[in-house]
Amino acid sequence: AFDFTYQKHASVGIEGIDRYYSNSTKSMINAHQFASSAFISAYQNHDPLPFQLQLSISKNLECSESNTEKKPKNGIYYPYQTPVEQVVAHFRAAREAGVECRGVVVDAEFTSKDNLNFLHKEQVPVIGRMRKSIIIEYEGKAWP
Repeated sequence: AFDFTYQKHASVGIEGIDRYYSNSTKSMINAHQFASSAFISAYQNHDPLPFQLQLSISKNLECSESNTEKKPKNGIYYPYQTPVEQVVAHFRAAREAGVECRGVVVDAEFTSKDNLNFLHKEQVPVIGRMRKSIIIEYEGKAWP
């Protein structure tokens, strides 16, 4: 399973902070976004097992105290991947760790046409939630 989790912050002066919608508070919050993944074993009675939790930046970082064109003082760059690229990265990391992954469970934000095409191209089987308004096309037929 793959999803995002947010760590709330009170300041906008911290590098990597962005504004996200919080379902729990029903409002916008300042937070770091983390990409999280977990193992789900079918037909077994245990909770999902956490696999990865890593800082997720979906755009170039900006900080009021530094010029983004210069190398950071500590020499460390944050990862730059789109959400769907992170799904693929976590899937491959699990495979490299020796886990027999059959696919990835994702939320509706990952099931756009472009994202599904990318996951198919990368050979990542997916079970995903779909928005009610999505139109499904398969072999020339469409379902509203």
